[in-house]
Amino acid sequence: MPKVALVGRQNVGKSTLFNAIIGKKKSIVWDSPGVTRDLISQEVSWQGFCFTLTDFPGFEQVNALDEITRLAVTKAFARLEEYHLLLWVVFRHGLSPYEENLASHLRKLGKPTWLVVNGLDDPQLENEAYNFYRLGFEKTFFVSALNRRGLKKLKDEIVAFFASGQSPRISDKAELSLAIVGKPNSGKSTYFNLLLRKELSLVSPIPGTTRDSHGEIYQFYGKKLLITDTAGLRKKNRVGDIIEKLSISQTLAAIRDADIVLLLVDATEGIDQQVKKIFHLLEKENKPVILVLNKQDLIGQEARNNLLKQVESLQELFWKFPYYFISALTGKNAVRPISEAFRLKERLELEITTSQLNRILEDLKKNPIIETQQVKVHYITKIAGKRHYILFGNKKSVSPAVYRYLLKELRKRTYGEEIPLILEIRDKIRD
Repeated sequence: MPKVALVGRQNVGKSTLFNAIIGKKKSIVWDSPGVTRDLISQEVSWQGFCFTLTDFPGFEQVNALDEITRLAVTKAFARLEEYHLLLWVVFRHGLSPYEENLASHLRKLGKPTWLVVNGLDDPQLENEAYNFYRLGFEKTFFVSALNRRGLKKLKDEIVAFFASGQSPRISDKAELSLAIVGKPNSGKSTYFNLLLRKELSLVSPIPGTTRDSHGEIYQFYGKKLLITDTAGLRKKNRVGDIIEKLSISQTLAAIRDADIVLLLVDATEGIDQQVKKIFHLLEKENKPVILVLNKQDLIGQEARNNLLKQVESLQELFWKFPYYFISALTGKNAVRPISEAFRLKERLELEITTSQLNRILEDLKKNPIIETQQVKVHYITKIAGKRHYILFGNKKSVSPAVYRYLLKELRKRTYGEEIPLILEIRDKIRD
């Protein structure tokens, strides 16, 4: 698929332009340099064509940056070779000395490069921006990312550029969508990079390095898989600046969009209250989870046994989710959770019929736990397209023991014990 890169110095509106072109807020936008550190990509469909648009971290003089941003910029420059078209974004007020040097560097790459002058909210402002033509790039566009002015023309030109060769059509969607979530510094980005066999996510021992959620298509034994790396989920009292709050919001969106979630846990830290809170969140979203216990090479047998007890307690508290010990650093057992995810996806696609539900209901009525609690179940229904069941009986609520029994039996007899469900109890509606 054709790949288009948005490049430029920090804080010229690249992320706003990226969001405007793809039609949703995926890249974090904030009026502070250095917010975008990772490469954020999204497929764009326009006029029957499809291309991948990537928002690059802001380029600045390397000696002026902190360690993480310097690492991000260095990697980003190396990645430009993979792209078919570069869109260099500048602001209408003019170029900084660094941008003058950047123009020379972009020319040396030998890639088709178009200049996109942002901030032209009023057509009359184009007069003061005409000096950008002196840079001599193949095409120059005047746009306003904020109010979407000039974007249609830009997208038309991108499509025409690629259509002049082989016309790429909209590709098939991924067969499975995964989101990698967890606490900061649990190894999510290392695992993401290992699976894709390249350093796409920025990896650093400093917690909070990944701020944006971003996904890549991954071929797994001939199957197309979309994997999304996300920002770490911290405790609420440790979520400080607005940027981190926006990152968490994106992580939640990635969870909702995913078929299955891979929850990475640092095996050396074990399962703490924050991991349990993440599970409560995933339970609320009704998302199947595979627990991935990373850094297995750093724990001994006694620690492993203690961790297994913690996992069993977590399964008792929630549901019987699958789990795997892996090492994202060495690759040991790394693909096993992916194979498991495809198996779970097959379970999710099962059709649960009304007659099957009626048979389940008849069996449930005969269980002593129902009779001793004086609970009468009349009928059960399922919300279309969701794993959400509504059980009608003689009570609006039942004891926790009865509720757990009903929920466990429904899981076991429908999608399987490893798949979460939502069960709602209502009293029978009378005529």
